[in-house]
Amino acid sequence: MKNSLFTNKATIYDKYRLDYPKSIKSLVSEIIPHTDYKRVLELGCGTGKFTSLLKKYNSVHVLEQDKMMLEILKLESHLFKKIIFHNVNAEETNLPSNYFDCIFSAQAFHLFDSNIIGQEINRLLKPNGKIFLVWYHWKKNKLNDAIKNIFLSYNKNQLIKRTRIDKYSLKKIFPNSIFYKLELNDHTINHNKNSFIKSMLSSSYAPTEESSNYDKYINEMENVFFNFSNKDSINLSFQFLIFHN
Repeated sequence: MKNSLFTNKATIYDKYRLDYPKSIKSLVSEIIPHTDYKRVLELGCGTGKFTSLLKKYNSVHVLEQDKMMLEILKLESHLFKKIIFHNVNAEETNLPSNYFDCIFSAQAFHLFDSNIIGQEINRLLKPNGKIFLVWYHWKKNKLNDAIKNIFLSYNKNQLIKRTRIDKYSLKKIFPNSIFYKLELNDHTINHNKNSFIKSMLSSSYAPTEESSNYDKYINEMENVFFNFSNKDSINLSFQFLIFHN
Protein backbone atom coordinates (compact mmCIF):
# COMPACT_ATOMS: atom_id res chain seq x y z
CA MET A 1 0.00 0.00 0.00
CA LYS A 2 1.92 2.98 -1.29
CA ASN A 3 -0.51 5.74 -0.29
CA SER A 4 -2.41 5.97 2.96
CA LEU A 5 -6.17 5.61 2.69
CA PHE A 6 -6.58 7.22 6.09
CA THR A 7 -4.97 10.62 5.55
CA ASN A 8 -6.60 13.19 7.88
CA LYS A 9 -8.72 10.48 9.52
CA ALA A 10 -6.49 9.50 12.46
CA THR A 11 -8.46 11.20 15.25
CA ILE A 12 -11.89 10.05 14.12
CA TYR A 13 -10.50 6.57 13.42
CA ASP A 14 -9.09 6.30 16.94
CA LYS A 15 -12.31 7.41 18.61
CA TYR A 16 -14.96 5.67 16.52
CA ARG A 17 -13.37 2.69 14.82
CA LEU A 18 -14.38 -0.74 16.10
CA ASP A 19 -12.37 -2.07 19.07
CA TYR A 20 -11.34 -5.71 19.35
CA PRO A 21 -13.30 -7.88 21.81
CA LYS A 22 -11.74 -9.79 24.70
CA SER A 23 -12.16 -13.04 22.78
CA ILE A 24 -9.52 -11.86 20.30
CA LYS A 25 -7.11 -11.06 23.13
CA SER A 26 -7.60 -14.55 24.57
CA LEU A 27 -6.85 -16.18 21.21
CA VAL A 28 -3.71 -14.07 20.74
CA SER A 29 -2.44 -15.21 24.16
CA GLU A 30 -3.34 -18.83 23.43
CA ILE A 31 -1.90 -19.11 19.91
CA ILE A 32 1.02 -16.69 20.24
CA PRO A 33 2.03 -16.87 23.94
CA HIS A 34 4.30 -14.00 24.96
CA THR A 35 6.54 -16.44 26.83
CA ASP A 36 7.51 -18.14 23.54
CA TYR A 37 7.35 -15.22 21.10
CA LYS A 38 9.55 -12.39 22.32
CA ARG A 39 9.88 -9.99 19.38
CA VAL A 40 6.75 -9.28 17.32
CA LEU A 41 5.76 -6.93 14.52
CA GLU A 42 2.38 -5.49 13.62
CA LEU A 43 1.86 -4.34 10.03
CA GLY A 44 -0.63 -1.51 9.51
CA CYS A 45 -1.11 -0.76 13.20
CA GLY A 46 -3.20 2.39 12.69
CA THR A 47 -3.75 4.14 16.03
CA GLY A 48 -3.19 0.95 18.00
CA LYS A 49 -6.62 -0.67 18.18
CA PHE A 50 -5.07 -4.14 17.93
CA THR A 51 -1.64 -3.13 19.27
CA SER A 52 -3.18 -2.70 22.70
CA LEU A 53 -3.49 -6.51 22.85
CA LEU A 54 0.30 -6.94 22.53
CA LYS A 55 1.46 -5.26 25.74
CA LYS A 56 2.88 -8.43 27.30
CA TYR A 57 5.44 -9.09 24.56
CA ASN A 58 9.04 -8.18 25.32
CA SER A 59 9.56 -6.17 22.15
CA VAL A 60 6.77 -4.83 19.92
CA HIS A 61 7.53 -3.22 16.58
CA VAL A 62 4.64 -1.37 14.93
CA LEU A 63 4.52 -0.24 11.33
CA GLU A 64 2.17 2.40 9.95
CA GLN A 65 2.59 4.72 6.97
CA ASP A 66 0.22 7.38 8.30
CA LYS A 67 2.25 9.64 10.63
CA MET A 68 -0.78 11.06 12.45
CA MET A 69 -1.94 7.58 13.40
CA LEU A 70 1.48 6.69 14.77
CA GLU A 71 1.54 9.89 16.84
CA ILE A 72 -1.70 8.85 18.54
CA LEU A 73 -0.30 5.38 19.29
CA LYS A 74 2.89 6.92 20.71
CA LEU A 75 0.81 8.42 23.53
CA GLU A 76 0.30 4.83 24.78
CA SER A 77 3.96 3.79 24.52
CA HIS A 78 4.45 3.82 28.31
CA LEU A 79 2.07 0.85 28.57
CA PHE A 80 4.47 -1.47 26.70
CA LYS A 81 7.66 -3.14 27.86
CA LYS A 82 9.30 -1.95 24.65
CA ILE A 83 7.66 -0.53 21.55
CA ILE A 84 9.41 0.69 18.41
CA PHE A 85 7.67 2.73 15.72
CA HIS A 86 8.26 2.51 11.96
CA ASN A 87 6.70 5.01 9.56
CA VAL A 88 7.18 2.96 6.36
CA ASN A 89 5.23 0.81 3.89
CA ALA A 90 4.53 -2.81 4.80
CA GLU A 91 5.84 -4.02 1.44
CA GLU A 92 9.22 -2.27 1.88
CA THR A 93 10.03 -2.21 5.58
CA ASN A 94 13.86 -2.12 5.42
CA LEU A 95 13.82 -4.04 8.70
CA PRO A 96 16.31 -6.87 9.41
CA SER A 97 15.79 -10.33 7.94
CA ASN A 98 15.00 -13.35 10.16
CA TYR A 99 14.20 -10.95 12.97
CA PHE A 100 10.64 -11.48 14.22
CA ASP A 101 9.03 -14.39 16.04
CA CYS A 102 5.56 -13.40 14.88
CA ILE A 103 3.99 -10.88 12.51
CA PHE A 104 0.47 -9.61 13.15
CA SER A 105 -1.83 -7.65 10.90
CA ALA A 106 -5.36 -6.66 11.90
CA GLN A 107 -7.86 -5.20 9.44
CA ALA A 108 -4.99 -4.17 7.17
CA PHE A 109 -3.53 -7.11 5.24
CA HIS A 110 -6.13 -6.80 2.45
CA LEU A 111 -4.71 -3.34 1.66
CA PHE A 112 -1.19 -4.61 0.95
CA ASP A 113 0.19 -5.56 -2.46
CA SER A 114 -0.35 -9.31 -2.69
CA ASN A 115 2.44 -9.65 -5.26
CA ILE A 116 5.18 -8.69 -2.81
CA ILE A 117 3.87 -8.69 0.78
CA GLY A 118 4.38 -12.45 1.17
CA GLN A 119 8.04 -12.23 0.23
CA GLU A 120 8.62 -9.38 2.66
CA ILE A 121 6.90 -11.14 5.56
CA ASN A 122 8.82 -14.36 4.91
CA ARG A 123 12.06 -12.36 4.84
CA LEU A 124 11.30 -10.70 8.17
CA LEU A 125 10.23 -13.85 10.03
CA LYS A 126 12.57 -16.18 11.83
CA PRO A 127 12.44 -19.84 10.72
CA ASN A 128 9.12 -21.30 11.88
CA GLY A 129 7.87 -17.82 12.68
CA LYS A 130 4.13 -17.20 13.05
CA ILE A 131 1.71 -15.13 10.97
CA PHE A 132 -1.49 -13.97 12.66
CA LEU A 133 -4.08 -12.10 10.55
CA VAL A 134 -7.36 -10.61 11.80
CA TRP A 135 -10.41 -9.11 10.08
CA TYR A 136 -13.92 -8.22 10.99
CA HIS A 137 -16.30 -9.34 8.29
CA TRP A 138 -19.52 -7.39 7.70
CA LYS A 139 -22.48 -9.71 8.17
CA LYS A 140 -24.80 -10.12 5.19
CA ASN A 141 -27.94 -8.05 5.81
CA LYS A 142 -29.81 -5.14 4.26
CA LEU A 143 -28.23 -2.53 6.51
CA ASN A 144 -24.67 -3.59 5.78
CA ASP A 145 -25.48 -3.89 2.07
CA ALA A 146 -26.75 -0.29 2.06
CA ILE A 147 -23.55 0.90 3.72
CA LYS A 148 -21.33 -1.08 1.34
CA ASN A 149 -23.15 0.35 -1.68
CA ILE A 150 -22.36 3.85 -0.49
CA PHE A 151 -18.73 2.91 0.13
CA LEU A 152 -18.36 1.57 -3.39
CA SER A 153 -20.03 4.58 -4.98
CA TYR A 154 -17.22 6.72 -3.59
CA ASN A 155 -14.23 4.50 -4.22
CA LYS A 156 -14.97 1.35 -6.20
CA ASN A 157 -11.37 1.10 -7.41
CA GLN A 158 -10.25 0.52 -3.84
CA LEU A 159 -12.23 -2.72 -3.68
CA ILE A 160 -10.80 -3.91 -6.99
CA LYS A 161 -7.25 -3.39 -5.73
CA ARG A 162 -7.78 -5.17 -2.42
CA THR A 163 -6.13 -8.49 -1.69
CA ARG A 164 -8.68 -11.29 -1.44
CA ILE A 165 -8.60 -13.02 1.93
CA ASP A 166 -9.30 -16.75 2.11
CA LYS A 167 -7.26 -19.92 2.49
CA TYR A 168 -6.75 -20.24 -1.26
CA SER A 169 -5.46 -16.69 -1.67
CA LEU A 170 -3.18 -16.97 1.35
CA LYS A 171 -1.74 -20.19 -0.07
CA LYS A 172 -0.75 -18.29 -3.20
CA ILE A 173 0.89 -15.54 -1.13
CA PHE A 174 2.55 -17.95 1.32
CA PRO A 175 3.00 -21.21 -0.66
CA ASN A 176 5.08 -22.85 2.09
CA SER A 177 2.61 -22.19 4.91
CA ILE A 178 -0.61 -23.89 5.97
CA PHE A 179 -3.21 -21.51 7.39
CA TYR A 180 -5.95 -22.27 9.89
CA LYS A 181 -9.17 -20.27 9.94
CA LEU A 182 -11.06 -19.32 13.08
CA GLU A 183 -14.53 -17.78 13.03
CA LEU A 184 -15.68 -16.01 16.17
CA ASN A 185 -19.25 -15.39 17.28
CA ASP A 186 -21.08 -12.41 15.84
CA HIS A 187 -20.12 -9.06 17.32
CA THR A 188 -22.68 -6.25 17.46
CA ILE A 189 -22.01 -2.54 17.94
CA ASN A 190 -24.81 -0.16 18.90
CA HIS A 191 -24.62 3.40 17.55
CA ASN A 192 -26.58 6.58 17.98
CA LYS A 193 -26.75 8.87 14.97
CA ASN A 194 -23.58 10.79 15.80
CA SER A 195 -21.38 7.78 16.51
CA PHE A 196 -22.73 5.97 13.43
CA ILE A 197 -21.85 8.88 11.12
CA LYS A 198 -18.43 9.28 12.71
CA SER A 199 -17.71 5.57 12.38
CA MET A 200 -18.63 5.77 8.70
CA LEU A 201 -16.26 8.72 8.28
CA SER A 202 -13.44 6.58 9.72
CA SER A 203 -13.70 4.20 6.74
CA SER A 204 -10.98 4.07 4.12
CA TYR A 205 -13.74 4.64 1.55
CA ALA A 206 -14.99 7.87 3.13
CA PRO A 207 -14.15 11.29 1.71
CA THR A 208 -12.36 13.72 4.03
CA GLU A 209 -13.73 17.06 5.15
CA GLU A 210 -11.75 18.82 2.42
CA SER A 211 -13.47 16.81 -0.31
CA SER A 212 -16.25 18.31 -2.41
CA ASN A 213 -18.49 15.28 -1.82
CA TYR A 214 -18.03 15.20 1.98
CA ASP A 215 -21.48 16.62 2.77
CA LYS A 216 -23.12 14.35 0.21
CA TYR A 217 -21.54 11.31 1.84
CA ILE A 218 -22.78 12.35 5.28
CA ASN A 219 -26.30 12.95 3.93
CA GLU A 220 -26.38 9.48 2.40
CA MET A 221 -25.21 7.88 5.63
CA GLU A 222 -27.80 9.87 7.58
CA ASN A 223 -30.49 8.45 5.29
CA VAL A 224 -29.22 4.95 6.05
CA PHE A 225 -29.47 5.66 9.76
CA PHE A 226 -33.03 6.96 9.51
CA ASN A 227 -34.10 4.01 7.34
CA PHE A 228 -32.68 1.33 9.61
CA SER A 229 -32.61 2.83 13.11
CA ASN A 230 -34.89 1.76 15.93
CA LYS A 231 -35.50 4.15 18.83
CA ASP A 232 -32.71 6.45 17.63
CA SER A 233 -30.07 3.72 17.54
CA ILE A 234 -28.70 1.27 15.03
CA ASN A 235 -26.86 -2.06 15.35
CA LEU A 236 -23.93 -3.02 13.13
CA SER A 237 -23.12 -6.74 13.03
CA PHE A 238 -19.70 -8.21 12.32
CA GLN A 239 -17.93 -11.53 12.49
CA PHE A 240 -14.27 -11.67 13.38
CA LEU A 241 -12.07 -13.93 11.26
CA ILE A 242 -8.56 -15.07 12.14
CA PHE A 243 -6.04 -16.79 9.89
CA HIS A 244 -2.81 -18.12 11.39
CA ASN A 245 -0.14 -20.57 10.31
